[in-house]
Amino acid sequence: MRNVKRSLVLREVMKVENVEVPDSKINEQIDTMLLQFGEQAESLRPMLDTPAMRENVRNDLLEQSVLDRIAAIAKGEAPELNSTAAEISAESATSAEVSQEGETA
Repeated sequence: MRNVKRSLVLREVMKVENVEVPDSKINEQIDTMLLQFGEQAESLRPMLDTPAMRENVRNDLLEQSVLDRIAAIAKGEAPELNSTAAEISAESATSAEVSQEGETA
């Protein structure tokens, strides 16, 4: 249950803070993973560069980016959000809450 709550909170922070991972970062991470295999790296690339693996890498990078953003916010080092993006995210969170309340009623 704790992991589910953590995932939900991280997902909401990701939305509100507009955290994204570009494909270039995924490619870099796959390249880094392949480095440990030395000369065999290129022959192993097809196993690591699949849609499922790319999605796993994206999720790992997103989680790390969200945790980094939370740490930066806590230290007072995070740049301000674009107010329009923050307002849109707040509105979507509010409408999701209203929708959930309606489902439980």
